[in-house]
Amino acid sequence: MGDGIIEVEQDQADETKSVLVIVCAYNEEKRLLLCLTSIANSVKASGGLHRFRVVCVDNSSTDNTWDIAQKFSALPVDYENIKIQHSPLCVSRNSYKFYSDFDYVAYVDADGGVDIGWARKLLEIVDTEKPDIISGPVLNLYESDNQNALWEVFYDSGIYGSDNYLIGANMCFSAEFLHRADGFPHVFDYRGDETCFLLKADLLGLEPKVNFQKAFIAYNHFPYSKRNFLKQQFYDGIRSS
Repeated sequence: MGDGIIEVEQDQADETKSVLVIVCAYNEEKRLLLCLTSIANSVKASGGLHRFRVVCVDNSSTDNTWDIAQKFSALPVDYENIKIQHSPLCVSRNSYKFYSDFDYVAYVDADGGVDIGWARKLLEIVDTEKPDIISGPVLNLYESDNQNALWEVFYDSGIYGSDNYLIGANMCFSAEFLHRADGFPHVFDYRGDETCFLLKADLLGLEPKVNFQKAFIAYNHFPYSKRNFLKQQFYDGIRSS
């Protein structure tokens, strides 16, 4: 994965866990606490508390993200935070390589969160279906009286088929499949790494078993205004050119 890690606070517990939850964070001081709290509450409500470890990966934020991650307490949830040198998003994703005692690796974005039933549904899928990839809808984080038309047109999982919907804010992979594909490739610096990972897996001849579940729900912050949406698309285009 390279030499990106500059600080790690890892518990050397012997107990094998089932799911590693990675929260990728960069300059998310305004939303990180809400995200981590939602994951902790979901894990506590899952009935499988001992089967999760939550890891916040701070990509050398320049705001107070690191301080918030350090001070967060999710007791009795198994939680830790690590910091990496500022790197493309794939390096944060590939931090799973530091952990060998998990069967699945789930990803949640620091500017979002998860539903209270997210962890329970994840364990249910893991225990019964054992897929290579698990995905679910990512709903708009902030509700208002007015529907977010941009989300409905461009981000709503209902417009995609269940076999091709995957968004980085709510995805989970078997550790075996991640290792077979050797993790996320470096193509884009900030977004789109899940698409590149699937393309890489396809080029390697891997045929993943994908399980999409409507009840496996996460949330994220989506742009409301056309101006912000077009600005996001513009900068995405620059990054990928």
